[in-house]
Amino acid sequence: MTTPAENATTIDTSRPVADRRPPTGWGRTLRRLVMVCLFLLVAFLSRALWLPFVAYPLLAPPPKHLNEVTRIWLHTHDGHTIAGDMVIEQTANLLKSHPDAKVIFTQGWSSRLVEIGVIPPPVEMLRKALAKYQIGPERVIHLDVQGYQFWNEARAMDAYLSQHPKERVLFLTEEFGGRSHQLVLRSAISAENRDRVEILGLPDPRYSCHNWWKSRAGVKGVMVGYLYLIHTIVQPHPEQPVRRLSLADFEKAVPDPPESNP
Repeated sequence: MTTPAENATTIDTSRPVADRRPPTGWGRTLRRLVMVCLFLLVAFLSRALWLPFVAYPLLAPPPKHLNEVTRIWLHTHDGHTIAGDMVIEQTANLLKSHPDAKVIFTQGWSSRLVEIGVIPPPVEMLRKALAKYQIGPERVIHLDVQGYQFWNEARAMDAYLSQHPKERVLFLTEEFGGRSHQLVLRSAISAENRDRVEILGLPDPRYSCHNWWKSRAGVKGVMVGYLYLIHTIVQPHPEQPVRRLSLADFEKAVPDPPESNP
């Protein structure tokens, strides 16, 4: 005769062995792998719905006062090409729709090819390109910049707006570089002039924020856009201004060789 305690510890042999065994590690791993594969399959099939949201943080807000623009701001970040896709065509269209508007050109970096005379200055190339659209050279203003980064260009524009309180500026740049440029403008331009500068992102003719994943150039554009955005968040303005050394400065930086004893 068995006691209740012995009955509690008695193994039920009537149930199948498979029901009495806990799920193995391989079984749990297989179920998780199937769930991950199903999730990736659904994400791939619905990529057109969620991939555009990946590029949205790179875009600047659309301009709200486009009809009030009096100055169109163009710049170069390499010293010899104008930033922005199809920027000449867009600028010519804006100048024709705004007869009183003018172009302000800033140059953040200098090019050795320009300095040695291999290619003309970018402002001259800009005037020549706009002349093909019957835009006179007098409508292009070259704004001097002290420094070699976009931060210094924004500071020069802030000084210009302080001297011309009635002007409203539209800054043209690449579509995926709009947000990073907006952060620099917020940091460099004073509060009283900040609202007078708006950004118009120019999409690349090969892709846009709605189909960037369909081309290698679009994927590269998003990656570069996030790289610039992260760099701008970490360092919106240069820690130390870039200064070009003269020959005399270079000679001072090189220590004199020690004198040898006879």
